[in-house]
Amino acid sequence: MNGLHRDHLEQNDGLHLIKGVVCCKATSRFSDSEVLAHHEDWSIIFQESFDIWAFCPDGYFLSGFSRYTDGDAINYLHNIEYARCIKPSNHPDYHGKCYTQYINFNTQGVFSCKENYFITGLHKVKSDYLHHIDKLKCCAMQDDPEFVFDVDTFKRIIMDNTLPRLTMLAYAMGYDHISGLKGWMLGDDYFRDGDSWVADTRLYGWDKKCSGIKCEERFKIDYLDWSFHIKDIIYGDSVIDELKPEKVYEKLFPNLRNHTVPHITKLKHEFLPSLKHTITNHWEDNPEYISLLEYDPKYFGNIARSIKLAAEGSRSNTAGEGKKVLNNAFMYSIPARTLAKFKFFLNKVRTTTPYTANLVAKFNVRFTGILRPHNLHHQYRGSQERPKIIHTFGDESETFYTDLRRQKRINASPWLWYDMHDYYHSVVNDPYLANETNYQLKLRGKFEYVTGKSLHTLVEFKAANDRRKRETETYYFNGTFIAKAGPDDKPVEVNYPEISSKGKNRIQLEPIFNDPVSS
Repeated sequence: MNGLHRDHLEQNDGLHLIKGVVCCKATSRFSDSEVLAHHEDWSIIFQESFDIWAFCPDGYFLSGFSRYTDGDAINYLHNIEYARCIKPSNHPDYHGKCYTQYINFNTQGVFSCKENYFITGLHKVKSDYLHHIDKLKCCAMQDDPEFVFDVDTFKRIIMDNTLPRLTMLAYAMGYDHISGLKGWMLGDDYFRDGDSWVADTRLYGWDKKCSGIKCEERFKIDYLDWSFHIKDIIYGDSVIDELKPEKVYEKLFPNLRNHTVPHITKLKHEFLPSLKHTITNHWEDNPEYISLLEYDPKYFGNIARSIKLAAEGSRSNTAGEGKKVLNNAFMYSIPARTLAKFKFFLNKVRTTTPYTANLVAKFNVRFTGILRPHNLHHQYRGSQERPKIIHTFGDESETFYTDLRRQKRINASPWLWYDMHDYYHSVVNDPYLANETNYQLKLRGKFEYVTGKSLHTLVEFKAANDRRKRETETYYFNGTFIAKAGPDDKPVEVNYPEISSKGKNRIQLEPIFNDPVSS
């Protein structure tokens, strides 16, 4: 909804004077998306007698109102029960740019947001008349690709994109009460409860009870047994560069004599390499699951270790030589009455190896709900019992989308899939739900492998005027030294390889982590 069209001002300036709305299509990125609908409770907000805003949730846009009648012929702002707020299913849960549009809503006309902006909220001043709406909150859709920072965001994207299609599939199977009590259309009015979508039974305003057979037994979708796998990984060309030398040892030697003294200085120590894993941006060829910029150690630390194992076995990873024992020894002639300062530096080499990988989510889906009489369950088809049926796609050995393909292909009991195909052809043959690539996230990252190469020494001399000066040693590490990039070592530019969403299965890894909070 881009704007509101109202009729001329009357003494009884009520909701009946809204003559229409300005409707606009979603921007091109979301034009083919399914729609998620949320019904926001505005029943209390517009009963207030002071200035107040009423908003849709973040990421949602106003699509309509529901009002109740309290006996008067005219309905006013306080009669608004809830707002129907919608978003494309692949739109993030935040808006693009927003601004406040001031309107003079006491004359006939159309009052709109700017082009490509949509209404997300209304503001009213103290009273209850229609012309007391004085501001629109206008927001653009977020056309920039969404950043997937953690597992919860990845899950939310999958759940948002599958809800409309799963509810249509459930309807084709014969489930009833597919929408919440406030829903206007199939699949409307769900709320998220953890890893579940639940059709809402709450009613706002004056209507507190539903009507109809088993009207409070609404449909529910559970997403179970989440796990995440690195399906494919391709390595790019490594880049080798030398880092700034790092001081590891220092020795002071005073020659307090009146003649030159020879002195041997040496250092022998074990140096270990380090491997740093960084996940960075990737290209924008998949508008639904775009980039992973940071990772939650609880989940993605395991991914890093898994990719590391693959990296160590890859021909592209040419750096790994393991730990090294380096030594350096030399003899200097220290002039009379001179303080010598010996500094040992570790020369370090870094090999940066980029990769691109497909991360795939695996999970099961469970339907819980009652059947309508015109269902396609082999036992209850045509039955008036309206039984409660629980059905799960997937198990320990097979994920949701592969099991869905299997059940449709073999006409698996208890559902009459072949009949379903005849009656609901477009739903049953929708390829989205059974397509694994819709549950993939493309990761782009790199490994920085730093190892010690050699030691070199610098010597400084100055006059030794303090006869109490003693020979001292300083180690700039405790125990084993691990070679790492320093704060002055800037990352190198690498070329990330391309990988298909379909994947070539170059490297198949076992599940690398499971979601500990999944049912």
